Amino acid sequence: MSYSKLLSLLLLLVSCISQAEPLSWVAEKEGVSYTLVGSVHVGDDSMYPMPSYLTEKLSIADALIVEANTLQHERIAYPATQTTIQDSLNEEQLERLGRIARLSGMQLPDVVNFPPWMGAMSLQMNQLQRLGYTPEKGVDVHFLQQATQQQTTIYGFESLQFQIDLIATQPDHGLEMLTTFMDEFNQTPNITRCLIDTWSAGDESNLIQFAEFSEMSPELEKAFIDNRNQAWANILDQKTPLEGQTSVIEDGDYFVVVGSLHLVGKGNVRELLKERGFKITQISQSAKVGCEF
Repeated sequence: MSYSKLLSLLLLLVSCISQAEPLSWVAEKEGVSYTLVGSVHVGDDSMYPMPSYLTEKLSIADALIVEANTLQHERIAYPATQTTIQDSLNEEQLERLGRIARLSGMQLPDVVNFPPWMGAMSLQMNQLQRLGYTPEKGVDVHFLQQATQQQTTIYGFESLQFQIDLIATQPDHGLEMLTTFMDEFNQTPNITRCLIDTWSAGDESNLIQFAEFSEMSPELEKAFIDNRNQAWANILDQKTPLEGQTSVIEDGDYFVVVGSLHLVGKGNVRELLKERGFKITQISQSAKVGCEF
């Protein structure tokens, strides 16, 4: 799961690192061209600098397109919920969550009255930050900052409000997210390291393995992956407008950054664009990593 299953560590060989690049492609059709780059939403210094050709491609792009512009100041309304973690977990689970909260730098009373989805996200972000991974080092933010500095137009496929509503309005109030986080808490250090090494090497087969490891319920898979992939493909194929726009994307060259799991595996955005007549060309050089999920 893109937010709660970022979770076997074997170090990359130095020779692999020097030859590898994050997965990226160019998708072309008639008057429009997209550079597609897969993202990891948190990161560390080991992921940088980016390959120079990606920096150059963004510098000449007509616009940057991301999942949502997290640098934009947007007033968020958090949906009201009557369901809390206290209501959702049994006594044994609450005791275990208390231990996890302490290891994440929090206390159970800090989160027990949160809805399950908010507790899962808060605890996981705390844990990742204690491990040295931050959103500020994530791939999205890196390219958002570059685009801002060079005054490149920035578009989002979605608003931040849409993303919050998507998470908060799940029928189980995010209970699956929370229990998954709890079950995989001890694996997080190794799996997050392996994910970042896999991303850095551009190891597509290992990313697909991560997607399978991170398998979620069919309902969540449809809401978080399938529906969004279809919506984004419609936008890139100039069928529907971007978030906040009244007309479809104009012809031009665009730089697109979305979560890596939206670009690999069954029904990914790249595959959907190919079905719509786009020519897809990989522009990155990949290597195998020495870790597995």
